[in-house]
Amino acid sequence: KSGQSAQGYSNGGSGGAGATDGSKTDVTADAKKETWKSVPTLLQRRGGEANAKVALQEVDKERKLVAVGDMEKGETVFKIPRHLWFTAACLTSHEVGRAALKWAKSHWNDEDDVELCMLALLLLLERQAEAQSRWADYIAALPWSAALPLTWSPEEVSKLGGASPHWYIQEKQRQLEKVHASLVSY
Repeated sequence: KSGQSAQGYSNGGSGGAGATDGSKTDVTADAKKETWKSVPTLLQRRGGEANAKVALQEVDKERKLVAVGDMEKGETVFKIPRHLWFTAACLTSHEVGRAALKWAKSHWNDEDDVELCMLALLLLLERQAEAQSRWADYIAALPWSAALPLTWSPEEVSKLGGASPHWYIQEKQRQLEKVHASLVSY
């Protein structure tokens, strides 16, 4: 229904926003805090599709995808062409990325954790590239701070009182600490 946010689409976005021809994009130095609202427009300029019945809005101090018109069940919200996908495979365009992929293949067993860490590395490398990144506009639109459960202190996690997410968060934190330690010692 109109005015309701889509579940699972807060605090971020999906897909990338690189130029279709592989050219670099220009980004202003400060990438104003409202830039994230333009992601659907950026997507359309690069060959993707964004349904006009949705908009990115701030709701309760969170970024949300909100229906601004009545939608049919199963109606497409975004179509992101393959050339705009932001995946770990894109690391091959960076020397550091190629080394990280090679290391991960020989040292890592959990595919989900590898993909997440490789995406984080790619995001950092592309952010460092600034205006030379083909995803510069999209990256400028991302939030750079968030109160994610994986960043919670042990005291904050303990407030979950032993509920299932409590143990899941603790386990993921241990896995990330182990990965970090292996990367630092590598």
